[in-house]
Amino acid sequence: MEKRNVPLDIRVLPFVLPPPKLNYGLYYRKRLHGAPAEKDLLVPAQLMLADFREIRRVGFNGLTIVKMEDVEPMLKLMKEAGMKGPVMLDVGGNPSDKVLTQAVAKARAVGLEMYVYGKDEPGNDPNLLAEQKVLSARYHSIGLKVTTAVDVRSAQRLCDAGQGLDWANLSMDADSVPYLGKLKTGNAKPVAPLMTYYWQVYQENPTLNRLCCGFYLWESGAGGAFPFEFQEDASLLAYLRDARPTMYRARTGGKPRVFRRWDLCYPSQEGPVSTLQWEGCREGVTDVRYLTCLDTLIQEAKRRRLGADASRTQRDLAKVLDACSKLPQSIVVQTDPFADPAGMEAGREKITDLILRLESKLQ
Repeated sequence: MEKRNVPLDIRVLPFVLPPPKLNYGLYYRKRLHGAPAEKDLLVPAQLMLADFREIRRVGFNGLTIVKMEDVEPMLKLMKEAGMKGPVMLDVGGNPSDKVLTQAVAKARAVGLEMYVYGKDEPGNDPNLLAEQKVLSARYHSIGLKVTTAVDVRSAQRLCDAGQGLDWANLSMDADSVPYLGKLKTGNAKPVAPLMTYYWQVYQENPTLNRLCCGFYLWESGAGGAFPFEFQEDASLLAYLRDARPTMYRARTGGKPRVFRRWDLCYPSQEGPVSTLQWEGCREGVTDVRYLTCLDTLIQEAKRRRLGADASRTQRDLAKVLDACSKLPQSIVVQTDPFADPAGMEAGREKITDLILRLESKLQ
């Protein structure tokens, strides 16, 4: 075998990226306890901790807890992994006020904020929306914070009824996208103190995940991303079944397409195994870390009365964001080619140059 020397240039940047200033979380359905019939979702604590460490490594801090018996041990595992929340308590059924308040108190005791999950996507059914109003009134009356996955119109209806959500996880649909655009420009009012959004993150399109975790999220006016979901049932091996067809036909050729398991990371006995979809999320979070770094420098320049440099940087940044933050025509067509990764890479390079330029002015 012939040996060759390959030149390699490495650029070491003279700054450290801060944590992203936006919230990231995932729907997470694994459990530590449960009946024998539920064993396909049960995992030992060490594997759950491995999940949490991987999730935290990428930059996500929030999760759902779906079993009341798991509240205390899962909160401890989240803290051990360095996660900061927020937490969705989505246990279903009708737990008593006492049980709910105790769970929230346990979260606060370890420094995590917990929100109680209501009726999932209540806008799909008028009866569900009415039930959500009753639940919100009940939870608010005992001092709990309420969240659910919801469309913008239903979230606004809850506000109008005086039972607005404390955290609205907005569906990325034909209403949410234009609403978020208006929110960013100040032409719409928030429907909740904390607003994130979700999309079907399992789909085999890592560039969409990067866009929705990165440049688009920064420009959207939302406070973070909380997509669906981390993994399907933990007992099934990767690629064991292709059971879930796409909700829409592919544009090219109009043929239906089937996705593999709904996994951002595949389960294994050694812990989660990353996928391109998950790496797309990681790249998006890293994009926001670069943007957070630059935003911090801009604020520092203003504080130190370098207004001209700050304004110039903001103008140049606006051009980058305009080129990199556009969503595809339809986010719900899973097989659409969505986003150009080369464009996002070029955007990050330009942001890096802006950071270096402004840092030199500050020094």
